[in-house]
Amino acid sequence: MFYFLKLYLFLLLFFVNQSFADVICCEGFVKSAFKINLSDIKIKLFNSEDDLIYTSTCNSESGYFLIPIFNKGKYLVKIFAPDGYVFEHKLHRVEIGNNGGCSEELNFTLTGLEISGRILNGEDSSLVLGLFKQEDGELVGKTIVDKDGNYNFVACPGVYFISLVSGSTQCLSQGQAKIEVGTTPMKIKPDLRIEGLSLVVNVVDERGDPYLLANVILQADNQINFENLPLSAEQPITINEGQKWFYKFDTNYGSTLINCLSPGKYIINAKQKVLDYIEANFDEKFVEMSSRIIEVTVSVKSINLSGYILTGKQARLENVTIKLDGKFKTMTDKEGKFFVSNVSPGMHVLAVEKEHFEFNELNFDVSSKTKKLITFFPNRIAVCGQILSDDEVERIFLKFIPSMKIFLLMVL
Repeated sequence: MFYFLKLYLFLLLFFVNQSFADVICCEGFVKSAFKINLSDIKIKLFNSEDDLIYTSTCNSESGYFLIPIFNKGKYLVKIFAPDGYVFEHKLHRVEIGNNGGCSEELNFTLTGLEISGRILNGEDSSLVLGLFKQEDGELVGKTIVDKDGNYNFVACPGVYFISLVSGSTQCLSQGQAKIEVGTTPMKIKPDLRIEGLSLVVNVVDERGDPYLLANVILQADNQINFENLPLSAEQPITINEGQKWFYKFDTNYGSTLINCLSPGKYIINAKQKVLDYIEANFDEKFVEMSSRIIEVTVSVKSINLSGYILTGKQARLENVTIKLDGKFKTMTDKEGKFFVSNVSPGMHVLAVEKEHFEFNELNFDVSSKTKKLITFFPNRIAVCGQILSDDEVERIFLKFIPSMKIFLLMVL
């Protein structure tokens, strides 16, 4: 059938235009991976001045078309289809010379159908929407909402859902919108709507550099619904303590984005992820959410120190006095460990005291970057005793034996 159609078109053109000795026939196909209505698609020939020369329809089954060209020159072959049909090429350039032309097929391949919609309150929002496959969540396309709140995707028939992609600063009221694409372009109804406010939290150390090993803690008086977060956004860990709700977020290079907050008052803090030799304390920030994006910075305000007091043989020393800058702070426990809280960053003198023991003071720069364990060992130990004798004691002296590293008490 297809062969006879081509033969018919060729013979028709030959007899109608028999006065033209050289007729060049340009042919090709409108191709699609899925069945579409080809009857509304036209292929048109234009000269170099963009004047319409010829219009061809394509076969409703195969998509085949044929265009005759009677004169030498440069031409454009364009495809015209209803709105929403997206083709890989919109035109082909053709040049007819002494050696003919159109030696290859002029094919137009359909890449997909346009899916369009609108976000009611999305003007000037710069939202980034993603189109995801329903079956496995694969991202097949993304688009930026324009200044009027309009958006569009290109896709093949299938079941999808539309959601905000990771990094978006807003949330959709319904979280995501499920759609099923058929064989024609579609307009999504009802319109989508933005809800919620966004908060950017930066965590820095005492010098203002990003603090990488911290979680952001959001405190609220009421439970927050995070169900409609962007698809790839982090779901916080929720902790409820009485009338307070705490939400823990991870940080990415010292910063995190919290989406979908309702207007109201919140408390922002941070907590060190891994507790080792020091623990950083951060300042709290009180935030009132009223605009779409607010940015706050939480910084290190003080350091909690810990360490051990040991003998030369690693025995733990209990009840050792710990002083910071000459002021008493704490005593060591039975494990020889001590804690000093809320030390301001900067230079400090740490001293330890215990009867009959002598220690060196430690001068050091307290910083959230400190990675060294604080350990004290005694320099000297006092040896006390009493000598009882009925006989007259002529001489008492101490003799140091280097090979044994001991003092020998001798009484004569």
